[in-house]
Amino acid sequence: MPSTSTSTHDFEPIRYFDPETNKSYTRYTRYKHALSNEEWAYLCELFKHANKGNTLFIRSYCDKSTLYSGFYAREHLYDLLRCFSACDLMITPNLFKNGSATQIGHKIEDLLCISAFGIDVDYRRIEAYENLSPDVFFNLLLDDGVLDRLPPFSYVEMGHQMRLIYILSEPILTCQRGGKSAEKALKAIQKRICAVLNDELGDIADPQPFSSFFRVPGSRNTKTYPPVKVKVFKHSEERFTFKELFDYLPDLPDWYATWKKRKKLTVEKKSKKVYLLHNTFTLCRSRASFFESLRERPHIPRKCLLWLWVNNQLTMGECTLDDAYAFNRGFPTPLRESVIKSKIGAQIKSKKIYKVSNAYISNLLHLEEGELMTKREMERLEKIRAGQTRQQIAEAHRMEAHRLKEQGKTYKQIAEIMGLSIDGVKKYFRKK
Repeated sequence: MPSTSTSTHDFEPIRYFDPETNKSYTRYTRYKHALSNEEWAYLCELFKHANKGNTLFIRSYCDKSTLYSGFYAREHLYDLLRCFSACDLMITPNLFKNGSATQIGHKIEDLLCISAFGIDVDYRRIEAYENLSPDVFFNLLLDDGVLDRLPPFSYVEMGHQMRLIYILSEPILTCQRGGKSAEKALKAIQKRICAVLNDELGDIADPQPFSSFFRVPGSRNTKTYPPVKVKVFKHSEERFTFKELFDYLPDLPDWYATWKKRKKLTVEKKSKKVYLLHNTFTLCRSRASFFESLRERPHIPRKCLLWLWVNNQLTMGECTLDDAYAFNRGFPTPLRESVIKSKIGAQIKSKKIYKVSNAYISNLLHLEEGELMTKREMERLEKIRAGQTRQQIAEAHRMEAHRLKEQGKTYKQIAEIMGLSIDGVKKYFRKK
């Protein structure tokens, strides 16, 4: 259990000589006793969402160089902190994917969840506050009411500078759906908090990256002489979700609501579009028989053909690995089942469907022109090869449609003559 208090005897002092400044001062090497109850409660709340398989990252500097890096389970954190140097002892407030952290470093892409974030307040940049201690500057902010314009933060860390710490009531799982969007929203909240402080006091606040470190309470910050003991104080009992923090963001401009409403109507209009499923099913069924007939060709790309067949079957409804194995056995020289599972198994499991055109299939399987492409696709390909752009081709279609209309043809007759759909013909008459 953590002890109830700490003292200057909690560390083993070592005299350190700095050749750059020709000064000697004391570096505190290791914890001799436990953390206080208040400090341990802060760390427990910081990692209250941690599980056995999560990764924490601890770093300690000794003589301004990296001494050790590693990742640990939460239940061992208390004992491990006592094994590290007290000089610049740091820990990541957020969790990483298991096994992602290394002894060299860690990446933001490996972040598992965001349960806390910090705002660095480097008030010593301003000449008027340069000689103030963190607690004096903090009381100055309280008296001026600057902190009343911010969301209530959970803790404040004081060492050489000051850090405002927000602990979320519900962590953001970056690996789940919507996690990356929530991460971007939280960055916007950080910038908003910094903007309030910078507008009032000057350029003193910066958002801290989610993958960076917090200092462990009770450790020593050796950036200055003499080293400063890091203290953490609880400021507020309130905890917010990132959505609740949105109330502190600036109001959206007036045009946003109109734009959002128009976008919603556009999405609803698109969702009402009717797709003729029997036409899609007929196309897929004819493609399936065509793919099956291609298996006997000697130089056909087997992997490409198998992928196209699986994608076609998924479009029609269902496809399993056993179906893919059965199709593969139709090749004169079948592929290994391990290759099929590694290349196509993920798509079958996710049931993801790709839209492919006849021109794409012909190019992928190295088919002869006209073997799969329709008459309309062949005509378009010939016009493109002749040097005509898509705009020129569309303009030629529009002129042809108007010429037929002047002859008294109906939309249906024009569509049959030109090989287009009725809606495709109508769009040429809507243009000005």
